[in-house]
Amino acid sequence: MSDRPERSPGQTAQQELEADFVRVRLAELRQTPVQGNFDVEHLKAVHARIFQDLPHHRPGVVRDDTYERWTKFRALEGQSSVYAVHYAHENVEARITGILQEFGGPGSLAGLQPDDAASRLAKLYGDLDHAHGFYEGNSRTLREFTRELASAAGYTLDWTRTGVGQNERNTLYVARDVAVLERAFPGLTPERGMETNDRLEYEASLALPGLRRAMGSQSLEAVIRAGLTPQQSMDRGQETIGAATHEAQREAVRQELRGMDSRRLDQAAKGAEMLDGGGPFRRPMTVTDTARLVSPTYAGLADQADALRRESAETDKVIQHYTGIRDYRQAQAGERWHGLGAVRQAGHKTGLRPDDELIRHQQLERLAVDNLGPAEKRRDELAAELPAALSAEAEALEKARPEAERLLADLQERAALAREVIEEQVQAYAARAVNERDIADDNDRGMER
Repeated sequence: MSDRPERSPGQTAQQELEADFVRVRLAELRQTPVQGNFDVEHLKAVHARIFQDLPHHRPGVVRDDTYERWTKFRALEGQSSVYAVHYAHENVEARITGILQEFGGPGSLAGLQPDDAASRLAKLYGDLDHAHGFYEGNSRTLREFTRELASAAGYTLDWTRTGVGQNERNTLYVARDVAVLERAFPGLTPERGMETNDRLEYEASLALPGLRRAMGSQSLEAVIRAGLTPQQSMDRGQETIGAATHEAQREAVRQELRGMDSRRLDQAAKGAEMLDGGGPFRRPMTVTDTARLVSPTYAGLADQADALRRESAETDKVIQHYTGIRDYRQAQAGERWHGLGAVRQAGHKTGLRPDDELIRHQQLERLAVDNLGPAEKRRDELAAELPAALSAEAEALEKARPEAERLLADLQERAALAREVIEEQVQAYAARAVNERDIADDNDRGMER
């Protein structure tokens, strides 16, 4: 699906900004997916990566259980009618854990034909969507999670075709929501809906027939099957030749590394790492790091976007700070005013006997309001500036990606070879030490004799 979350023409500037944050994070995940076991922790990590810039989405946090069904109201793009979709409301995290354990990870798709793999993935998607583990962003998280899962199993799952236009997006939404409602109300028919005392079940029985008609043959399984293809492998002969050439190149690098002194060799072993945020700790490099090295254009645009993101976060903190002060001082002033009584209130209003404490609360409230004005104005300006900056950053990253991926792979391989050479030297040193000790022991025994 399109990296942009489900948009409508009436989206606010804030929603547009959030969509751009998500789009950039999804582009990063395509380069450096979450490494995990495709369990509930893996799913939470995907959500946390996608929504790391949006704390109000509670990144990586599974939603709490509720007493009633968790319900969301949906409307298809270009249509005004609204329908309700009901999700699981209790044992949410345990439910997700069980679903993923039962699925069995990428290995459960091994050797399956695409039709069978699509069927299993559609069931998994529907089960997880019904569990609906997060407060917001479930669909985007599930699309990325199933993409990573399919990739680990040897398939390419392309969701982008479901986001090219309104009809394609509505096709996915309907298929998704039908799958959820069928799990929320198994075996529900119009007849059962007329007999039930459950209002939600009755409403679902009215909505489902229309949704099924709109869905037609485009079930969730059909949507996934349309985007699912086996990853192509090289011809065996080409693979053998390529492997031999690659190994010869690796041996040449090993020889170069063996000729280095210990300081340069240690630097080579850390060649695919970098300091994290300029601090003392190192982290593995990502494609976005190497993209900065190969593309000055991307580096400049990324710096601009980072600066705007930081300023946006700081501005939000300032607004939150002064909003808290304003509200607190308003409340304190109100309490003080009501506590003065009619006589002292009159004295304060006329200025004959002003109340110093009330004046202090009012002054601090005005100070907070004075600071809020510029901060809120800057927040609105940033909301207008950021989408274009994020879009330019993402576009530059896509252009730099092929060369950046090659550079990252080269750096990682060279670093791995350097670590191999270091291990060789350590083992050789240990062997020499053992040999020298044995010779010394033999000499000692000879002298004793």
